[in-house]
Amino acid sequence: MATGETTEIHGKSPHGYLNYGRDGRFIVLVVADKQPKPTDLAKLTDKERVELFKSMYAYMGLNRV
Repeated sequence: MATGETTEIHGKSPHGYLNYGRDGRFIVLVVADKQPKPTDLAKLTDKERVELFKSMYAYMGLNRV
């Protein structure tokens, strides 16, 4: 931000995974340090589903250097 203020949207110690393929493809997955733990995925409410998805992000692409 222009003010220098920072925000920890996924907490102080999020967990992540980064994988590179030999063909240049990659995937990144970051999960909040306090991600909700659903007890039954088949019975999630819409609100629980939204909170679960808000606690992570993923990105994939092709590295063409």
